Amino acid sequence: MSILALLALVVVAIAIATLSGGGGSVDADDINKGGDDGGSATRVAENSKIKVVVTDVLVGSNTEAQGIDTYLPLDDGKHFVVVKFTLTNKMSKDTSAPALFWKLYTSDGQISTVSFNASDIVPDGVQGKSSASFIIPFEVTDGATPTKLVYDGFLNHLEIAL
Repeated sequence: MSILALLALVVVAIAIATLSGGGGSVDADDINKGGDDGGSATRVAENSKIKVVVTDVLVGSNTEAQGIDTYLPLDDGKHFVVVKFTLTNKMSKDTSAPALFWKLYTSDGQISTVSFNASDIVPDGVQGKSSASFIIPFEVTDGATPTKLVYDGFLNHLEIAL
């Protein structure tokens, strides 16, 4: 293996450790799958590293109040679903939550990633022991409703029933 290839491998390993908030893995017992808690609009999921609190899910024309429709072109046969949430970093060092790691599951069995043009509105990370609020727009097929939000970053996995 060449020195350049070995150096590239080390850089990738460091990047993965940094983006995931450090080493270790999340045990199945460490995952709290959020869900309907008796009518409350707030849904929570957390593990030892991060906590996600979904505060609102806006569907279709309700997204206009967020200004999403004016910034992003909508494909034919689709509508926007905007998920508003707060991510808390429970660790002392910075962590990241890139837009590419968020997925929205819908009633028609589809899995949507963040709308392509919106990835830059999602903060790249959260400082240690702090929180950041996000809105993430997803394009969803007309007639489908959101069922689950999933964050699947390197060593962090959270699922929140919507």
